Amino acid sequence: MNNSAIRQLALQLKDEAQAIIAYTDSISWDGLDDETRGILNEIRNDELGHAQKLLVALSEVMAGGEPTEAARMDGKKTKGDRRIIIDCWDQEGSLQSLLEYIRDNGKGGHSFSIIVDPYDPERKKEFGWDGDGTDQIYAIDAYVEEKEGEG
Repeated sequence: MNNSAIRQLALQLKDEAQAIIAYTDSISWDGLDDETRGILNEIRNDELGHAQKLLVALSEVMAGGEPTEAARMDGKKTKGDRRIIIDCWDQEGSLQSLLEYIRDNGKGGHSFSIIVDPYDPERKKEFGWDGDGTDQIYAIDAYVEEKEGEG
């Protein structure tokens, strides 16, 4: 897809987002019950969020890069998804490796259990991973922070 086609698609997405806003703003909300209002607001917010993610992905492509996996996977997210951000020190990369292993093995319909401390009955805990669709790791962003005085 060339730059012109990508730009055209981005403008089309922008127009669609603006049309969603205009349509939901034009509705006479006075006669609507709370459930219907909630549904319309949910549709508006979901569609606008999706359009925004696609615009970001398109702008990354237009700049010569690749869209992030999170942007590419945006269409697969569903209502009620929980986003988890972990800020930690992982000196040896063990947590990163574990999360990458779960991501790589937990997609494509593969469900499994994750057991922490399996040999200590008092601390053993089992967690389920539903790779059939509801559990998914979209992106793992890790970096090595430079020590003070380096760089």
